[in-house]
Parts: sequence; C-alpha cells; structure tokens
Amino acid sequence: MFLFNYKSFKMIKCLQKSVYDSNKYLHRYIGVVILAILVLTPSNAWSIQQGHTVTGKVTISEDGSTLPGVNVVEKGTSNGTITNTEGYYSLTVTDQNAIILFSWIGFKTQEITVGSQTSIDVIMSPDILALDEVVVVGYGTRMKSELTGSVVSLPKERLEKLQFNNFALAIQGSMPGVTVTAGGGGAEGSDVVLLVRGRNSITADNEPLVILDGIPYSGSYSSINPSDIQSLEVLKDASASAIYGSRGSNGVILITSKKGVPGKMVVNAEFRYGIRTVTNLPDVMTGTQFYDAKMFYDPAAGVDLSEEAIHNSSNPDGTHWIDLATRQGSKFNAGLSLRGGAENVNYFISLNHLDVSGVSVNDDFRRESLRLNMEAKHKDWLIFGSNNQIITADRSGQEADFSGALWMNPLSTPYDEDGNLNLYPYPEDIYFRNPLGPTLYKDDDKSFEIFSNNYLEIKIPGIEGLRYKLNTGVEYSTTSHSQYRGRNSPIGFEDNGAASVDNRRGTNIVIENLLTYQNSFGNHNIGLTGLYSFQETVFNRDRVSSKGFESDVLTWYQISLGGGITPTQDYAKTDLLSWMGRFYYNYNKKYYATFTIRSDGFSGFGEDTKWGTFPSIALSWNIKNEDFLANSNFVNQLKLRLSYGINGNQAVGPYQTMSRMGTENEDNRSHTWDYYYIDGTTTLPGFIPVVLGAPTLGWEETASFNVGFDFLLGGLLQGTVDLYNANTDRLLLERSISPTLGIPSIIDNIGKVNNKGIELGLTAYIVSGRDFQWNASVIGSYVKNEITALYGNGGDDLANKWFIGEPITSNFDYIFDGIIQTQEEADEYMSMLPLETGVVPGVARVKDLNDDGVIDDLDRDLIGKVDPDLNIGISSSLSYKGFNFYFLLQGVYGSTKPNVALYEDHWGYRRNTTFKEWWTPENRSNTIPANAKGSNPYSTGYYQKANFWRLKDIMLSYNLPSALLSNVGIDEVRFFIQGTNLATFTDWFGMDPEFETDPTIGEDFEDQDDFLPLQKEVAFGISVSF
Repeated sequence: MFLFNYKSFKMIKCLQKSVYDSNKYLHRYIGVVILAILVLTPSNAWSIQQGHTVTGKVTISEDGSTLPGVNVVEKGTSNGTITNTEGYYSLTVTDQNAIILFSWIGFKTQEITVGSQTSIDVIMSPDILALDEVVVVGYGTRMKSELTGSVVSLPKERLEKLQFNNFALAIQGSMPGVTVTAGGGGAEGSDVVLLVRGRNSITADNEPLVILDGIPYSGSYSSINPSDIQSLEVLKDASASAIYGSRGSNGVILITSKKGVPGKMVVNAEFRYGIRTVTNLPDVMTGTQFYDAKMFYDPAAGVDLSEEAIHNSSNPDGTHWIDLATRQGSKFNAGLSLRGGAENVNYFISLNHLDVSGVSVNDDFRRESLRLNMEAKHKDWLIFGSNNQIITADRSGQEADFSGALWMNPLSTPYDEDGNLNLYPYPEDIYFRNPLGPTLYKDDDKSFEIFSNNYLEIKIPGIEGLRYKLNTGVEYSTTSHSQYRGRNSPIGFEDNGAASVDNRRGTNIVIENLLTYQNSFGNHNIGLTGLYSFQETVFNRDRVSSKGFESDVLTWYQISLGGGITPTQDYAKTDLLSWMGRFYYNYNKKYYATFTIRSDGFSGFGEDTKWGTFPSIALSWNIKNEDFLANSNFVNQLKLRLSYGINGNQAVGPYQTMSRMGTENEDNRSHTWDYYYIDGTTTLPGFIPVVLGAPTLGWEETASFNVGFDFLLGGLLQGTVDLYNANTDRLLLERSISPTLGIPSIIDNIGKVNNKGIELGLTAYIVSGRDFQWNASVIGSYVKNEITALYGNGGDDLANKWFIGEPITSNFDYIFDGIIQTQEEADEYMSMLPLETGVVPGVARVKDLNDDGVIDDLDRDLIGKVDPDLNIGISSSLSYKGFNFYFLLQGVYGSTKPNVALYEDHWGYRRNTTFKEWWTPENRSNTIPANAKGSNPYSTGYYQKANFWRLKDIMLSYNLPSALLSNVGIDEVRFFIQGTNLATFTDWFGMDPEFETDPTIGEDFEDQDDFLPLQKEVAFGISVSF
C-alpha cells in the first residue's frame, strides 16, 4: 500500500502557487472587462429591431452580376446589414420614411427612400476612382491610395474561406516579401519560421514584431484563432515600420480582430473535420534489404543472432517502425460567432474549439478560444472599446521518437510476447531505446492565456480633428507542464522513474498615450500623430526534476522522494519607454509625404546606449491625378513611392550588458568547472567572472531604401512592384579580447549585412460576368543576402561558416567529385594525393582545391545556401453561380541543403538507412559510393537543390441559393472541401525539402530527422449564417 507524501504535495503546490495567485487577479480583471461590456451594451443591441422590412438584390450595371458584401444601412442610424454571396439582403427599417444607403468600395453610393416598397433591387455603377480600401498602418489607418510606405495585405479569402491552425500558415505563398518556412509537421503547426525581406541578423532573432489590436503580442502564433482576424497587414520598409523603432527592422505584422457592425445580430456557425496523412517520408530499407546490405557491407562480421532469427522467420522484412510511430491524424474545428450592433454600440463574440491529432502517435493539440470585442460611443465625443481574447491550450502527451523510429534497425522487435513494449528492441545493442517509449510517459501540458486591449478615445472640444486616445494592453500567459517517465519506458527504467514539473508565467503590460490631429486647408491635408508609451514584460519559470523512486504510482507528485533533486528558476524583466512623432501631408491628392521619428529607451541596452532614435521619410506621387492622365480610361491608378529610414532590432537580452559571476565559463558551455575554496575545515562554493559588462552594447540597426510602384490598368490588372536595399550594421557578434582578462570574448556591435531584392504582386480580374467570375494572382519575391563585415579585420569565420560577401546561411564543405570507377583511376588519384589510403573503385572522390596533394580543411568550399533566392505564389479563384473553386501553388527556388536521407549514417548497420543504388562493378554509379567501409571518408555528396513546387491549398465550395433559405430565416449555407499539401513536385530525395535547416542557430542536416513529418490534409465542412 502506498501513502500520499505530503512533502511532495507541498513542493508541487509551492511551485504552482504563484500561477494560481496571478490567475486570481487576472480573472478579476477580465471579469470587470466582461461586466463593462455587458453593462454598456444596451438591450436593443442584442435584438432584432421591429419595423418595416425591405428585401432585394444588388447587381452590377455592366453585366448584371450580383454583388456580395455591399453595405446596406438606414441613413442616420447604425442599423444596417450586408448583401450575402448572391447579392441578396434583408433590412428592417424604422418606418416608411427611412432612406437606405447602398455603398461598396469601387462603386458609387446610392440613396433610396423606402416609402411603401417592400422589395428594392439596386444596380450599382462602378467608380474606378473609388477603388480604394482602408489599410492599417500602425497607430492609425490610411486609404491604400494614400500610402507612402511598403505595406501588403493578406487576401481576405485566405482567412474567410480556408482554415489554418495559425495565421502564419495563411500567409505562406500569399504575400510578396514575406516567407514562411515550415520547421516540420506536428499537430499544433506552430513550428514555422517567418521572415520579412530575408535575414537582417546573424545571431539575433529575425522574426517580425507582431501587433494584435494595436498591442505588441508575444504569444504563440497558434494562440490566435484565424477565424477571428478581420485583416492582416505587413509593414515591410523602414518608413512603414519606423513607428516601432528598435523592434521594427525585421518587419511588423499588424493583426486586427473582427469588430461588430451596425444592424441586427448575425450568427455564424461553422464545423470542419479533416483527415491527415503522412507525406514525403524517406524510403528506408525493409528488413530483407537491410540484411542483404549489412552482409554486403562487412561479410566477416555478418549479422547478430537476433537479426538472423528475424530474417529466417515468417516475417523477414521485420518491423516497419515508421508505421508504428505514425497514424492517420484528424482535425475537428467548431466555431460560433455573434456580430451586430445598435445605434451607439457594436459587438463581436466568438467561441472556437480546435482538436487536432497529428500523424505522429500521441502528437495532440487542443485549443479553446473566446473572443469578446465591443465598442461603445457616448454622444459624439467619447468612444470606449475593448478587445479580449481568452485561450486555453492542451499539448498533453509525448509523441513517439520520430528520429529513432525512422532509423531504427528493422530486424528488431518492438513488443514482447505479452504485448508490452520491448525497452531495447535490438538486444545485442542496448544503446538503441525503443522509439515508442515516450508515448508511455505520463504527460500533462496545459496553458492559459489572456489578451485584453482596452481604449478610450476623446474628441478634444474646440479644435476640429484633434483626438486623444488612451490605449492599454494586458497579456498574461501561464503554462504548467508535468511529466513522469515510468519504468515501462526505457529512460524511466534506467532512472527508476524520472519526474519533472515545469511552470512558466509571462506578463506583458502596455500603456500608450496617443494624440492625433487631422485637418484640411483647401488642397492641403495634414495629419499629426504623437505617442508616449510604456511597456513592461516579465517572465518567470520554476522547474524541479528528480529520479529514482520506489514505485511509479504517485508519478510527479512524489518528486521530493527522488534522488538528485534539481531545482531551477529563471526570471527576466524588461522595460521599454518610447515616444514617437509622425507628420503626414498631401497636396491635392497628388503629392504625399510622411515623416516619422521614434526614440526607444530599453532596459536591456548598455549603460551608455540606453536610448536609440529611428527616423524615416517617405514620399509618393499619385501620377494618375495629374492632368495628363486624369481622363485616361486605361490607367486607373499609377503611383510612385520612395522611402528611406532606420529601424532597430533590440536583440540584446535583459541582462546581457551586465557583468556576471558564475561557476562556469559561459563562452564555453561544453565544459563546466566547479570552483571551491576552504574556510577552515569547510568547503564553500566559489565564483569567477564569466561575462564582462558591455556598457556600449545596443540595438542592431537597419537603414533601408525602397522604391515602389502601384498601378491598376483598365480595371483588369492591379499590381505592386517594390525594389529595396537594406544595410544592417551593429550586428551582435562575439569579439575576441585579451586572454589576460580570463574571458576569451565579449559580445559587441560589430557585424554588417546587406539585403537587396525585388517584389512583385499582380492580380488579374479575368472574367467578371453575371454568373461567372475568375481572377488570378501571382506574387514573387527575390532577395540577395550577404555579409559585408564581421569582426572589423576583413576576415571570415570558418568555424561558423560566415563569409564576407556571402549569404548568412551558406553551406561550407568538401567538394564531391564523383566516384572512382576503375583501379587505374584509383592509382591516379593516390598519385595526386599520396597521403590518401584505401582508395579503390567505388570510393567517393574529393576535390583537392589548392592542389597541395593533401585533403584538409583548406579544401572545403561554398556549396550554395539554405535560404532560397526566389519565392513564388500562384493563386486563382473561379466562381460560377453558387460554386467557388480556389487553389494556391507555392514555388521555392535557389535553396541548397544537406540531405540526411542521402547520408550513410548507419553506424556500421547498427541502425537503418535509406535504400540507394550503391556503386558496384555492375552498377557503376557516379553519385552514390559503394556500400563498403571507407567508401566516403570525407562524407561528401549529400547536398541537394531544395527547389520545389507544391499544391499548397485547394478548395471547392457551394452556397445554397438564397431563394431556398429565405423562407426559413437563414442568410447563407456554404458547404466546402479543402485540401492542404496534396502534392509536391521536387527532385529532393527523402524528407520534405521545405523543412527549415538553419546553420546560424546550430541546426544542420543531422537534425532534419528530428522534425515531425509533413502531413497532407483533406477537410470538409459547413458554414451557416442567420
């Protein structure tokens, strides 16, 4: 009988107490916010108004086709609706004297008096000059025609019609200048790398700043429900992103959540279910192939007894470990939203449930989200708004060791006779644990997150156009991860049970004071924005682990009873104080200018560089509005943009500039030295300096120039072209210092990088008929990246594979020169390289680049780079009556990666490898060496072009006719089927060519097999609005 240990329980509770205490106050905070929403929302905001009901259909004058999304509003009120996908609307107005406004971007607004009419059909006339849209630019909005910087918007259909686990996957292949690279598959889908205009930094973070509803967001991409997103913009050039100062050099992603709209409540319910299967796996050998290859490799050693037994059994192909480690996955998503408003208040509420089972066994992700958005207007001078998101996520369960399963010896046994896991499936070599072992861990991994943005906006009396806005944000997240590895798993067996409890808490508080002024004086239009803001972020982590328990019954609750108890704690706090000024001017809608300056004071910067200042200027010329083009029917829009500015990358850690003491050398963490001293008879711990202070350490700085063109020709072809040149200096690198200081190096702002490129975005409106519409888009991004300086001495860094004049992610290795085919070639090769031995036919040849007769480090050379030059996206949407078809093709070119599937890393056939056409006297391959010891002594020939085309997304949907739905009070019913990653076209062998391999952060091709496999998905669902 086992008794619960109070000491263990108390330790757990102490670790979790701060989590619960923080939650308590934040629950009260969010409760106050929700209460305020309910109190400020009048009862008629939730009800359907009574009065005179008008229905009708809105069409286009040119061809009679229907027009969805038209705003239909009762004049002088907030009562309104929009037309559905077939152009129909229904609106209840106050009485017969009401006037209805019909408006939509690109069309002339119409006003119609209701009178006694119950049915009003409207024909909208195009207004080419009105083909404009509102774009979020940070601390405000601009009409697209007024933009001076480089800003790109995510096509709305990517969010409205398709479904993704997170917004980064929606961006992929859809926005010029923005690349999203998968770091693997996985249920959550959060393992992605997002870059805007390439890499600006060698060692620091290159990902963009994310702003959610005006507040910097630090959570996971997968914590934001894509169905709640109204718009997503990316600020790409220095002018557009300079308003975010020391955090803007990697670009800025602005996410705006959905808000309420005037009119009756619209309820939307959507359900999706998808099937996920593995795709793009290496062709590893079967047991029979493995047996033959091992015997051929070393006939004298032969095979082990257990391998021989399986080979001679009724199942000579042994175990296909990948089949045991993977499964058919699934995804279920259900969402419900309510949207509407009354005269002075609007609201948006959504609930969402996501449940994903990945293709790797035990890889599960569940997310529940609640969004509460509200805006209330009091009189004409006061607006209060609140945008709130609550997220719970469950990542419990440990997936199988995919890398171990991929390369596990197929002539091994996963289960014993009783059906239990064999801890060591290969009995002659217990180094190899059962890769299914982690699936038996007790694992509880849950997180909770609150994001709340609340603002108050006041019209300043007496000064037309002057407004003050108090904008606040609170982000709180907590994660509790407890794991127990029992004796039924290999590691638990070796440790007699191992337990860990890991609690993390993070807070992010933002307070912004915004003063804006807008006014017009004849043809002169000006706008001023002033900002004073404060942001504080705090991170806490408490972790304890131990092992060696009497039993597995109490799992992690007995953690204090184990041996080798190891507690750890992390804490980090940063403060950011900022001011910003922006001046906007346009003359007669022809000439535009934007001037911005921001200054940031960051606690992590060095004592002498606490503040950084970041200016920018942008100019644009609306050529279309000049007299010589004003009457052109072909050129509908033509604009030139120029910008220059300086942005920063904070890069510096919270305490990186401070001198620190420790018990190990932080510049060489592969070795730990313990320092002790004797005080009498007592041994006490000693400390030594491990990091020198860096009072001048500061931000990395990017100065960029951008020229761009925006055009619309004949109302049919819309496009954007941007060219840019960005120089980043003050890069953080470790600089060698005098060894007399006892520390070999210090971090300094000394490196430089250049990025230049061109971006193109084109959309063609091919057919715009009554029943049939067809449009197509092409986006392309070319970027050239090179290091222009490293340590100030003009030299390269061979150890880190950094070279001046070359890209950051360059490959550097020996050069493969084919396979030696005959003994004569072998003799000739050895005569040139007298130190080489064992050279026979079938051995890989290596180039002696410097012709010195020796193969050494001087014979390594550049072999392409990991980051691609060119990213392409081709999409098209076709609609016929109620049917809609959409697809996206993604193309990537110019990437070269080492391929683990080609690597002969079988350790003398102790583990599996891929099946290859090895060189033999009968098969004289010139690409794959012989299956023999020493056939590839320098491990060459494993680099491949990672170019590919992928059918990324495809969707077919059907909307039921409105005539069938109107009688039952339903506005829209849509059925759809969606496919993701259905086909990949590439010469790449083995794992997926897209998977991120980043040599700048220590990842190389030997890590590729640690990625969870890519998955393709087929999903179907239904969406209902009423």
